[in-house]
Amino acid sequence: MERGTGRRRERLTPMMIAGLVWLCSLPLVFWLLVPRLGLGPAAAAALGLLVLVGGLCWGLCTTNDARPASPPDGMSGAP
Repeated sequence: MERGTGRRRERLTPMMIAGLVWLCSLPLVFWLLVPRLGLGPAAAAALGLLVLVGGLCWGLCTTNDARPASPPDGMSGAP
């Protein structure tokens, strides 16, 4: 029995990247805010950051501003 040789290429979507940025920022948010303000305000700040990052990503993606830029003239690799 042969297995298919085609591989499915996994790509991270912009929203997945935004989620990863948020997850990676959580330790910093809690490290800075829990000793000063407590767990409740730190959790509220973390949720606010999630809304901010998600909203920013959604806004950029819906207005098509997140598309890759074209290379400057003379840098396209063509002779």
